[in-house]
Amino acid sequence: MAMLGDRDVDGTILPFPSQQSGSSAGRTMQESVYSPRPSTPRLPDAAPNILNTLIDDAGPALPGVFGGEVHTPTLGRINDEGLGYKRSHTTAMCSPTRASLPTGRNHHRVGNGQVAELA
Repeated sequence: MAMLGDRDVDGTILPFPSQQSGSSAGRTMQESVYSPRPSTPRLPDAAPNILNTLIDDAGPALPGVFGGEVHTPTLGRINDEGLGYKRSHTTAMCSPTRASLPTGRNHHRVGNGQVAELA
């Protein structure tokens, strides 16, 4: 478990808390000190790589890997080498779905219940 400021960081809190800078800014470049702190590993070595793909408003142009007509061999290869979920919950609007997908929480819990850009 790494220490970050006065908080313990065990890799279970997302997003990861920011690391305090070791640098200090003076009035001029000559008075400033650049001293980056070494990055601390936040995930175990065996942590999986996750690729989350959201296809929005595709209609009949769905990739072949998801049952559509569009030939996408690279996406098919990535899907074949991993684990795919094809029945996740979405909302009727894209912005709340995009807000809830990375967190796995209901879109209202992440503070997004409508389209973000209403022009």
